[in-house]
Amino acid sequence: MSSSRVTFSRFSGPNDPMLEAWRRFRGRFGIIDPGPQPDAAELVVWRLYASNNRELARGARLHGSADEARDAVAELRASRSQLGIQLVRGPEAGMFGWLAELGGVPVVTGARWYPASVCADAAALAVALLPAAEPAEGWQPLGRGVRARVVEPAVWR
Repeated sequence: MSSSRVTFSRFSGPNDPMLEAWRRFRGRFGIIDPGPQPDAAELVVWRLYASNNRELARGARLHGSADEARDAVAELRASRSQLGIQLVRGPEAGMFGWLAELGGVPVVTGARWYPASVCADAAALAVALLPAAEPAEGWQPLGRGVRARVVEPAVWR
């Protein structure tokens, strides 16, 4: 059993309040990437969790399908050594987040804000756990009261 896992979450549509919250969080990192068009079939983001269910990282891009999100994670797994990590000042004094870029393009963000003393370690841990992370099957719900939709078993390509 893996010590980490990657889940895939689907937003209900372009007006989903959880999508807006994700965009606001991502905006704090200075990421400007429109992602798929609002009429895309799906609006999907991936998230990395530790074995204790703590969210460690989030995809920095919105994907137009679950397959596209899985492919993006598979590419990151294969390119982990090429990721460049940047620390980003958070919304409160003394708090920082982290951002990973691949070829100058933001691909991963931390999942929360950290005290300066542990932010770099949090980024290093997430990047180290990503290659061994097991892909979750189906959808991971976003927020409370959201029901997961079961899809085909997830596999890395």
